[in-house]
Amino acid sequence: MGVAIYLMGPLKAEVDGQNLTDRLREQGEAPIKALHVLAVLALRARGMQNSIERDELIRLLWSDKDQHGKRDLIRHYVCWLRAALEPYAACIGGKASSFLWLEERPVDLWVDLWEFDDACEKGDAAALQQAQEQFNRGKLFKDVPLTGRKNLQEAIDLRERDMNSKLEQLRSAPDNPDCSPTAQDTKQEMWPLAPIGMQAPSERPPRQLAARVWVIMTPRIRTAV
Repeated sequence: MGVAIYLMGPLKAEVDGQNLTDRLREQGEAPIKALHVLAVLALRARGMQNSIERDELIRLLWSDKDQHGKRDLIRHYVCWLRAALEPYAACIGGKASSFLWLEERPVDLWVDLWEFDDACEKGDAAALQQAQEQFNRGKLFKDVPLTGRKNLQEAIDLRERDMNSKLEQLRSAPDNPDCSPTAQDTKQEMWPLAPIGMQAPSERPPRQLAARVWVIMTPRIRTAV
């Protein structure tokens, strides 16, 4: 069955169907922060820089005032994770003293965020439905306290903006007409981070469009006279 990591909605991970936090508790280790380490690695995977340096990982997981002395903790968390992930420990690549990343091969590793990305790449109606289902699970790291973790909050916000952009592009593709009831019903859900006041040109009120046309055409009318 392999390893499954859920970043959208409540954060969790499973190993052959068993909750990873339960496996960590069996070892007598604190499971929550170790799970956060795994989640951040999954969040960064498939990016331009899919590996993450130890000190950057510390900046993402702890607030500025709590970062001192956390290098040894990162090493312990990675050791605990690899033990709890057996027989798939190889999914965590690198060294805790330098760079870490997630390996997609040869380990059977599934991440809901990666499935969302794959669905968006396909670009057909079935893919839109699949991507929307994943998107509707909830925000990334939904139940993770982010107070004081401005670096992690910024990384999550950036990824969610990317998700919104991908979903909008997929929804507006020729095979997925914007006029479908499903697309209209989910439009507000797909733009939770859109700046206030932004509207697509087709959504501007008719009177506003007429005013913009008049402003553009007026200089030409005067020139002709």
